Amino acid sequence: MSPAKPPTVAELLARAGCPVNPARALVRAGLKRKQADRLLATPMAPSAEPRVGTLSALLATQASGGLAASASETVALARALLTEPDAVRVSIDGPPWLDPAPWLPPDRRVPPAQARRIHHKLHGRWVAGHELRVTTDPPLRIGRRPTPREPQDLRRRRLFSRWDQGLQWDDEGLFSATPEALADALVAGAEGVAVDAGCGLGSLTLALARCPRVTRVVAIERHAERLACARHNAGVYGVSDRITFVHGDAVAELARTPCDVLVADPPWGGRDYDRERMPVDALGLDLRALLAHAPPDTRLKLPPSILPETLPGAWSWRPAVDADGTLKFLVATRA
Repeated sequence: MSPAKPPTVAELLARAGCPVNPARALVRAGLKRKQADRLLATPMAPSAEPRVGTLSALLATQASGGLAASASETVALARALLTEPDAVRVSIDGPPWLDPAPWLPPDRRVPPAQARRIHHKLHGRWVAGHELRVTTDPPLRIGRRPTPREPQDLRRRRLFSRWDQGLQWDDEGLFSATPEALADALVAGAEGVAVDAGCGLGSLTLALARCPRVTRVVAIERHAERLACARHNAGVYGVSDRITFVHGDAVAELARTPCDVLVADPPWGGRDYDRERMPVDALGLDLRALLAHAPPDTRLKLPPSILPETLPGAWSWRPAVDADGTLKFLVATRA
């Protein structure tokens, strides 16, 4: 009677109830597909010297002529390497005021897949002069960054909920438009006369016009064609009667337009946009001159890489995070 054939690694993992595809997990861990297949097909005869500590060591000993681990130890090792906990604790290291609430619950524990998404969104990104570092406990294999696949029509409906009702736009204005939900959050609580210094296609202007306590909105834009788009879009939203559109320079117009609330979205972005350390003077609007005429209730939409110390005065900062967890910009309000 011939001796029983030793089970393979794949068979042992199947018996142990490994909840993931072992071959796919091994490839994700860094092995080539042929190496993973060879490892999983290797018979697991018990060894007198259980000294394998990592999967790479297991592969090395296999290549040198035999598996230096018992079947039970290999199964335990493989399960530890190929399975993940139900939740991990995520830490986001950045500016002291950066609130993790847009990404994490109070206990900061999330499923591994969500932790990976947060890592891909934030790790290595510069915010207010700080390079963000995202870590997990226990550590995870992060893997390659997934390719964004949000359909264009969905992204545009995030910018304007009435996108399908005939809005007008140009490429530059659409690129710099504020998603509607973030625009509403930026202007929340505004009241009295409000000025939008550089209204673009009208994202923040429309949000101000929807505020119940705002009595009038003055939308200033130096590009005549883009101002015409904003005027048309206000008609689509049914708020034209609450808005005065002004073609001109924001600083000059604000100097002669008393207001209770000022919102400003200086031009930034494009190929030359500094994604690490951007001073206020590099923006496409003279904020220092604008702030000389600004009311106490001033709210600025600024790039994530802005250097807070270059903005004159005392300010409070918060991140503006889209529904998919993307950090879109920073909001600065007078402290």
